Amino acid sequence: MNYIQTFWSGPGVRTGEELYGFTGGWLSAEYHWMSWALSALQAHKIFGRVELVTDGPGAEMLAGVLGLPYSRVSTALDGMSARYPAGLWSMAKIYSYSLQREPFLHLDGFAAGVSEYRKGSFLLQGDAGQDKCEFFLFAVSF
Repeated sequence: MNYIQTFWSGPGVRTGEELYGFTGGWLSAEYHWMSWALSALQAHKIFGRVELVTDGPGAEMLAGVLGLPYSRVSTALDGMSARYPAGLWSMAKIYSYSLQREPFLHLDGFAAGVSEYRKGSFLLQGDAGQDKCEFFLFAVSF
């Protein structure tokens, strides 16, 4: 099983320098980057290896500046900005899914509440709405 995270800086961000102020929907850039750090570190602690699919600025920030322990960093999302507007941020996730050749679990940058993963379980995500920063993760065994 592969464990992946996807980060696309989008057309508005061309360099790592511009990423410092990127809020990613959070109230501040600090919360945004703390969430990514917590998520990546927690995933690394639980799963041992986590791969990042991103673009150049994302690799510079997440693996370089923040030093997050990704086992592999792919910049396969370079060039996405020329094909898709920033509002279609989900295209980056869909594209990263298409790159996978083995079973995988995708973990968002805010996913940090997962304490364990059992074979035969899956994760669901719910969103309380655009105006709220509430997300819920459920582990469902079958």
